[in-house]
Amino acid sequence: MGIDATISDEIPRERFERITYAYADKVKLEEALGKGEAKEAFIEISKENTKLLMEKIRDVISEEPFYFAEIVEKFSEDGFQGVGRALGALHEEGSLWQDQLGKFCLVGSKFAAEFPMKKNS
Repeated sequence: MGIDATISDEIPRERFERITYAYADKVKLEEALGKGEAKEAFIEISKENTKLLMEKIRDVISEEPFYFAEIVEKFSEDGFQGVGRALGALHEEGSLWQDQLGKFCLVGSKFAAEFPMKKNS
């Protein structure tokens, strides 16, 4: 279970959308650990596969921002872990950002949210 408690009280609730969690109603712990029926379904995650997936994700989010769950659905053939690694690698290289709603986009793109300006004390 996860709780996102990052919304400040002074921000209007209508600015936010309820997110969906990828596979929340489908994942079984024993399968996620590789012990269940889906053990054979795990995809080998090589550096080459990660780089290819990074490029596919980069191409998609350069056209339109997407929530994490939407990206996982779009690239379901690459597996949840593969998508997670590719997004992590995009983040590590400094390419990944979010729009104002929290959807993934590229740094510096027309969708990218800007840091809020700090108030001078």
